[in-house]
Amino acid sequence: MNMKRIAFFLLIVCIHLPGASFRDDFAVVLIDAASEAKHGAFPLDRSIIARAVEKAGELKARGVVLKFFYDRPRSEASDLVMAKALTNIPVILQARIDDTEAQPNPLPTRFMLGVKAETQVSGRSGWIPIPKFMANARDVVFVDFASTKVPMLERYQNHTVKSLVLCCIELSTGKTAVIKPEQSVSFGTKELLLDAKNCVQATLPLKDDLDYIPFHRFLAGDIPMNQIQGKVVIIGYDGPQIDSISTSIGKIRAHRFFVYVLRSIYERVGR
Repeated sequence: MNMKRIAFFLLIVCIHLPGASFRDDFAVVLIDAASEAKHGAFPLDRSIIARAVEKAGELKARGVVLKFFYDRPRSEASDLVMAKALTNIPVILQARIDDTEAQPNPLPTRFMLGVKAETQVSGRSGWIPIPKFMANARDVVFVDFASTKVPMLERYQNHTVKSLVLCCIELSTGKTAVIKPEQSVSFGTKELLLDAKNCVQATLPLKDDLDYIPFHRFLAGDIPMNQIQGKVVIIGYDGPQIDSISTSIGKIRAHRFFVYVLRSIYERVGR
């Protein structure tokens, strides 16, 4: 085969290479019934979650997303173990807006964006992680949606803040989002168009059949490194003690719903 044919062949291969998929770049770890039987009823002690964060680091994950609210201190010993675990690997913590919260923890300015934006969700108070966790977190971002119209930005105490979906894409792609409010958000050369409230429309799968790694197996070391290395690990809960969201394909537990929405949006971005 001459050089021109080789060059043409390589060009065709490159054109048809698929973009990065959610499965390539994320691993979903859920606390299910078997995990609760092994480690106790949800919510698990924070020292157990800390061990999962450390396990993700050992398996060379790109980062961890914790789908839990840590806005109140618990056991001092467990909280210290968790705070230390957050220093081993980039970890994203979630927050939410709730104006009935009388004493929110102060949100550090490093988690605020210097842009003005119209948003679907805004508020003056909320569930903000405890300071010792925020001090070691890669990011603290907001998760306030119960439909497939998904905010990329929210407003908290008159400051624009990132959504959890946006931050997950940043962590996976390694690209800081370039935001043009009410127009687009870009991750390197990939772009998502935004509506007037800085939302993106997601789609759901045809059925609720999420493929995930059971938390107890992940913690036990039953999962080979090649299933985790280089990926963002989402750790959540998939049991009866979580709200379900009514959708076009039936009721879906909240953390499953989040994964479906993130997957839909991420696979439009690729890498």
